[in-house]
Amino acid sequence: MSFTQEAILNELKKVIHPSSGKPVTEAGIVQNVRVGDNSVHVILSFPRSTDPLAGPIKKAITQAVQSGFGAGIQVTFEINAKKEVPGESNQPEALSRVKNIVAVASGKGGVGKSTVAANLAVATALQGYRVGLVDADVYGPS
Repeated sequence: MSFTQEAILNELKKVIHPSSGKPVTEAGIVQNVRVGDNSVHVILSFPRSTDPLAGPIKKAITQAVQSGFGAGIQVTFEINAKKEVPGESNQPEALSRVKNIVAVASGKGGVGKSTVAANLAVATALQGYRVGLVDADVYGPS
């Protein structure tokens, strides 16, 4: 099967970056694509060479290419770590996809903060919302 770099890039638009929610082609992950007779070489760029999202993204790219052009296509990767410029942060905004935050606090211990937080989380989840709960004692154990 004959395919082009443009066709591969169109297929890669279907691969969504897990943390940004954007296609990997728009998230700055895919730097270049080289097409051979029966192979595709993808050059990826991550904030660091040991990025935990590299594996899942490589797997998703391989699946997208092989589902679009055939399982016989060999997909290889090269990973480049972005060089951090002093003063610039490569960290995504930590809570960019969080819509609401509910904090439960008290200046006194033993008043049921953890119980209230857990009950709020369960009640909210039962209403169909996605919920995360952090119960932190920032001053040490009680």
